[in-house]
Amino acid sequence: MDARTGCDDIRFRDRGDYLRHATTANEAIRAHRERSYARAFTHDGGIPGFCVTCGDLARFAIAPSADGAAPNWRESLHCARCGLFSRVRFSLDILARRRPLRGMRIYLTEQTTPAYVWLKQAGADVYGSEFVTDPTRRAALDAYVALITDGADRALNVEDVTQLSFADGSHDAVVSFDVLEHVPDYRAALREFRRVLAPGGTLVLTVPFDTNRDATLVRAQIDANGAVEHRVEPEYHGDPTTNEGCLAFYTFGWDLLDEVRAAGFEDVRLASGWAPARGYLGSQLTLLAAAGDPR
Repeated sequence: MDARTGCDDIRFRDRGDYLRHATTANEAIRAHRERSYARAFTHDGGIPGFCVTCGDLARFAIAPSADGAAPNWRESLHCARCGLFSRVRFSLDILARRRPLRGMRIYLTEQTTPAYVWLKQAGADVYGSEFVTDPTRRAALDAYVALITDGADRALNVEDVTQLSFADGSHDAVVSFDVLEHVPDYRAALREFRRVLAPGGTLVLTVPFDTNRDATLVRAQIDANGAVEHRVEPEYHGDPTTNEGCLAFYTFGWDLLDEVRAAGFEDVRLASGWAPARGYLGSQLTLLAAAGDPR
């Protein structure tokens, strides 16, 4: 446990590292405690604790699960103050511990979310974007972005993460929360993330990740005619820019870490954090990687 943060923050280089940790008795103890938290706090306003992003005491709401199943901790535990849920708070916590956020040049692969607003309020030099092609929807989002930023942003920024508009080495961090699985050519996106990072820059990435898979599951692909070809039952994730949901092309496995290395990153690891007092429960997994000096 990190004495400064009160968080079990462990970094895995590969599946072997992960399994050596996951098979310990400590994991069984954690699972028992999580079941206790779910029973005690689901209908009691959430788990009390300290929100790192707010810097204050808070309650973390638990999303009830059907049929008595354990809550989806990864998509739950929203802070009542900042509105950020667990995997986002954990990832931003890691980023802020690496270097001060104020003035940090960050590219965030979203612009219509509480995470974007929080980074702006934290003083980061953050540029957020969405991928929107419909003109009517884009016009509506222009107004929405202006509203949530109190007019600081007058319009939505639109970027294709496989062809970013930024100059080489123009950012100190690239932060992406559950976007890569919706990008058919995710390897091109990884190369772009590396290109726009300055030497010593940081990639902070979350994706749906199956710790039992060595190889990534390809859920869908684009065929030669440009049409979507489903290889397994389609899976759609929530999208803040539309009510239609967004098709997931991948459920990632451990080979993602090798793909990130192949894109030119160094010190590629999967970080796991567990700290009930901070609202980090379940499998909080965030991929971290460094942009080395290309010379």
